[in-house]
Amino acid sequence: MNKANIDHVLMVAAWWPTTEKPNSGLFIREHALAVAKYVREVSVIHVSIEKELSSFPFSIEIEQSNDRGLHVYHAQIKTAIRIFGVHDLLIRKTFAKSFALVGKNFLPQFFHLHVRDHITKLALKVQAIKSLPFIHTEHFSFYHHGIDLLPRTKKKKEIEDLKNWFSNSKLKIFTPVSNNLGNIICERFELKNEKIEVIPNVASKAFYFHEKPHDKLKKFKIVLAAAWLEPKNPQLFFEAITKLAPEFTELLEIDVFGEGPELELSRVIIESKLPHLSINLRGFQSKTELAKALQSAHLFVHPTNRENLPTVIIESLCCGTPVLSMNVNGIPELIDDSNGILVEPKDVEALKNALKKIISIYENFDRKSIAQEAQNRFSPSVIGRKFFHLYQQICAEIK
Repeated sequence: MNKANIDHVLMVAAWWPTTEKPNSGLFIREHALAVAKYVREVSVIHVSIEKELSSFPFSIEIEQSNDRGLHVYHAQIKTAIRIFGVHDLLIRKTFAKSFALVGKNFLPQFFHLHVRDHITKLALKVQAIKSLPFIHTEHFSFYHHGIDLLPRTKKKKEIEDLKNWFSNSKLKIFTPVSNNLGNIICERFELKNEKIEVIPNVASKAFYFHEKPHDKLKKFKIVLAAAWLEPKNPQLFFEAITKLAPEFTELLEIDVFGEGPELELSRVIIESKLPHLSINLRGFQSKTELAKALQSAHLFVHPTNRENLPTVIIESLCCGTPVLSMNVNGIPELIDDSNGILVEPKDVEALKNALKKIISIYENFDRKSIAQEAQNRFSPSVIGRKFFHLYQQICAEIK
């Protein structure tokens, strides 16, 4: 690995795992860890803000930690006031403080912003940062869904803000996680296509093919895993299960990882219509535990109404486990006949038929080949190398 050209990279992250939110921003951390394979040090600034009356008028605490070799500066703002421009002022102040701490160790030539939101966009208002070229990696479904839920006036303003953002001369490259998201940014916000380099999410090294003989005479094991918030749609899956004939449901053993309100809504179906089905609600588990479940499962099901590029699908494929999901957004970029089946969102009958089909043709899937192809596309070394090459391009332009 060539680490000579770039010694240190600064990332500004909208989301990051914390004690309070351990599952937040995991895909960003995996990107950072992948980059760390090719540079000596990676520093991450993550700023959060919350309203707290006892912190009048405000408090700013910056915690420095080492997260699996990454230097993380987690800055937490607590304030009793968030109106009259105080929200933006405090965030800019906090970015400046955090950047000053990073700057004690090195002066970055550029920075890498992961996900633009109401906090990270303000990094560009800080004098020391706004003069730097930057890469913008994006994962957020706001661009193709959330923005359309805004009131008309606010939506119009947001569209203009985004057009200005993507026309910024300091933005050297935009790296959406899917072609679908890249196309949306081009069409809606007028980003030039030559500034786009699609770099997908990365599967951590915990997810790999592990040869385990399945017991063909007993259970067909299905795994679901998500933070069960809208647009995830577990109810669709359980409704489809209720429509299966007994000879199919008797075969099934289902492990559900994660928690959230959408899964709570599914409990009514589970308890009233599927009382005899073998369903294990596992809650949030470590990546290691999820990997073990996927390695021994016959099928991963990801029911969703829309999604950019779900990391958990990539993780399943890296284990060699076929996937049943929806034909929405970036998911078709991951799934074809060789590694799974896609159905239209919200179509219970189609999902039921796909479940029957995939149980019937399961032996046709070559799990080892599925895993190998996925590792070739989504392993940390592959993704880290892609980012490193972009960093080299930016540094060459600066010189």
